[in-house]
Amino acid sequence: MCRCAFSLLLVVSFMALFTPALANIDMSSWEQVHYDVDPEDPQANWNFTDGGTIAIQTLNADPTLLLDSQDLNICIFAGTFIINSTVEDDFIGIAFGYQDESHFYFLSWKEVYQNQDGWIGEEGFVIKKISAASPSDLTYGDFWATGNTANSELLASNTGDNTGWNLNTEYQFHLFFDSGDFTLNILEGSTVLWDITVDDGSYTSGRVGLYNFSQDEAEYTTSQILPDPIPTLSEWGMLIMGLLLLMVGTVAVVRKRIIVRSKSVKY
Repeated sequence: MCRCAFSLLLVVSFMALFTPALANIDMSSWEQVHYDVDPEDPQANWNFTDGGTIAIQTLNADPTLLLDSQDLNICIFAGTFIINSTVEDDFIGIAFGYQDESHFYFLSWKEVYQNQDGWIGEEGFVIKKISAASPSDLTYGDFWATGNTANSELLASNTGDNTGWNLNTEYQFHLFFDSGDFTLNILEGSTVLWDITVDDGSYTSGRVGLYNFSQDEAEYTTSQILPDPIPTLSEWGMLIMGLLLLMVGTVAVVRKRIIVRSKSVKY
């Protein structure tokens, strides 16, 4: 193995040491937030299994959030969704940058297009910002409608045919949040369904959690909520050493190639 390849392997190995093993998080103590936007719909019902690591919203209900307690300005938030209901075709997602009940971002993912009392919910992905004077000002349309409403602003969308979720299919989400700017990835296995970066900055910190609106038997897990890791001094030392080895190896390989080429030149 050449020095360059060996040095690169060293760097990758050092970096792998700093990547924590992920385990599903117990969400049973997370705060539940409910929005009464339709008097005919019940309040959401969250059940927990497997030691709280699986959260299931069981009812066709009003909008709801399930929130972690940490207020972070930089974080990574990851987890999964799966829908086990054959009845409803509505919204699953996540919430982030949560300030209070009337100020936060959310991802909403709908299975199919639906006109509900004049509010159009498109099939596919929507990221919106909620901003209202109080929770009581929030309406059905603020959560259901794909476009802008009095208390919500559309920040990004990916809608249309074949963009909705499928039944009994596990999806992964990865959110990278940095002071109000964020990147969100949705995957099915190794297939990326949506990869979007939004620069907004309205909410520069906040809590993260799960979102559900009118979708029964929606199952969620979360496996990572943490600040973007900053290496310690000793870790920085190992990283720098690895990079120096990489540089030395690269220089050695380049010099060797120059010498070989010079010897092969005929005058």
